[in-house]
Amino acid sequence: MLIRLAAAKDCFLLPAIERLGGQVFRTIGMGHVADGDVADVSFYRPLMVQKTLWVADDENGLLCGFAACEIMERILFVHELSVALTHQKRGIGRALMRTAMDDARARKLSALALRTFRDVVWNAPFYRSLGFVEFEPPEIAALMEDYRLKESRKGLDVTTRCTMALRIS
Repeated sequence: MLIRLAAAKDCFLLPAIERLGGQVFRTIGMGHVADGDVADVSFYRPLMVQKTLWVADDENGLLCGFAACEIMERILFVHELSVALTHQKRGIGRALMRTAMDDARARKLSALALRTFRDVVWNAPFYRSLGFVEFEPPEIAALMEDYRLKESRKGLDVTTRCTMALRIS
């Protein structure tokens, strides 16, 4: 497996990877999440330019996962972490997150943050295993309110979701 910065050609594949990664939600009766909207290709280009979009290539050189992040204030915000269903449970998501964590440290940012499902085992518990805690950095509180509104409009129960952060020392 190879983790690398995304190239322009990779952006076209990311919506499909996100859709494939989301299929795991069907296994816990959350088909509405699996069938939900995925980001458009145009969403990824600014992240690629900012060098906060990483992809994972499998042993055959095929794109199988990505971490789409954005610098907001002094926070590296993780918009999406997706690994194709066929490649899950191999440490790819963890490797992508560690790459984002290393990048945030190198940029001397104050934290990483994200929104996730509180009780889905591969969501909040996974991020807790990386050191994240349920916390909303004040620097991005207004942005997170926007996220909650978007989540609600998508039909997600915002009471089942949380903001998590990892302070960078």
